[in-house]
Amino acid sequence: MLNSLGFQALKLRWLPAALVWLACGGAAVAQGTTDAARQAAEQAAKQISQQATGAAKGADATRLNLTIGLATPGSQAPPVWNQPFKQIANIDWSTPVSPRLVNLGGDRFLFETRQGIVQWDFATLQSQPLSLPASASGTLTQLVSGYNTYAKLGGVASGTVFLASTSDKNRSSLLWWSPAKRAIAASLPIPGQADWASVVQIATHHVLLCDKKAGASVVRLTQRGGEDILAWVDASDPAAQAGLLAREVVGRVKGFDYMERPGTSGVARRAWPVFFDVAKCQWDMYDPPADLKPYFEKKTQRDIKPYFLADGSVLVPELSYRDGEHPRDIQSAYLWTPGTDQWKQLAATSGSGNRLHRVGQTEPVFATGFQSSVVEFFNTATLQWVRSVESLQISQYDWAPKVQLEPLNSGKALVIVSDINYQGTIGVMTPARGNSPLGYVRTPV
Repeated sequence: MLNSLGFQALKLRWLPAALVWLACGGAAVAQGTTDAARQAAEQAAKQISQQATGAAKGADATRLNLTIGLATPGSQAPPVWNQPFKQIANIDWSTPVSPRLVNLGGDRFLFETRQGIVQWDFATLQSQPLSLPASASGTLTQLVSGYNTYAKLGGVASGTVFLASTSDKNRSSLLWWSPAKRAIAASLPIPGQADWASVVQIATHHVLLCDKKAGASVVRLTQRGGEDILAWVDASDPAAQAGLLAREVVGRVKGFDYMERPGTSGVARRAWPVFFDVAKCQWDMYDPPADLKPYFEKKTQRDIKPYFLADGSVLVPELSYRDGEHPRDIQSAYLWTPGTDQWKQLAATSGSGNRLHRVGQTEPVFATGFQSSVVEFFNTATLQWVRSVESLQISQYDWAPKVQLEPLNSGKALVIVSDINYQGTIGVMTPARGNSPLGYVRTPV
């Protein structure tokens, strides 16, 4: 229809000139008769020309209105798949191959750079130096990296507790980032270096600090005279006792009675099929999926990252174990639902050799692969993986670069690329909506 209107408008643009030519020809023939006849002919030609020009303009306006109507304000253009992920900054990491960082929440982060530990703000893309509270001594020298080295704490307006080394006799400290003060507001010294420590939230204001060398203890965040304080607690704190039971903590915790493994020594099985083993400072399963039981019975080394869903279900999207001398990773997540007391294996992601990042009690779940160019987001409502709109630009013969992923308030992912070819690049990836094509996945040789 637009093509037809365009053609009609084109004809109307030529009509005035043709009519003028005909009118002038007619006027020339009539020149020998009377001037009145000539003037009448010119006036008639002028009127016809004006009418034709108006018709052409009307056709143009109609075509313009139709064109605008096709792109209505409510419609959205489909995404351009596999566009390069948006690079927003370059960070001079202290350890480029394995960047150390802490997600403080509220789109703020701590980055360990060659210039020291800085606070970085996603909204402004700016960084600023970090200092310790007056109650602490020394300066931060290194962030402790690992699976469970920081946790949320403090209720709805939660801040973050994290582990770091300080310049005070090479000791480690547990530090509290206050979202209200936008600063480190409390510090608790820890004997020795917390190289093998884990921090697990067990209650609104309590965390379990587990160190393979020093053992496990409970820390509470409290206030005294308007000042934030981190302090050790024992069994006299009822919230701490209840938190250890609720989080399925098993083993010896300082100041508490020994906590037996569920299902043994007459201890009733509790809410979840996973528990936190303080002897190893890591999560474990007391009722693994059937296909994994042979490896668990061999008591081989394994790393498990559970995710506790709001309906009481437990998602295990990351689990690594050893098959003899060979390390193995699950290729799809396991879901345990209350009532059925059974594990169900979900559909795998499109990546090959999946690696999950920053999976925690309240954190979003991401997946990448050694051979995948996209990031995948786990939708906890549909229990399905959703790929990113963007992709890392790699050739079909290259391995995807190693990345770390952190959640942003918008639902997008902050992508930290730790690859020599990217030189400290960080960027953003967006979860797709609706149907989306698979990202490029390199076929294993």
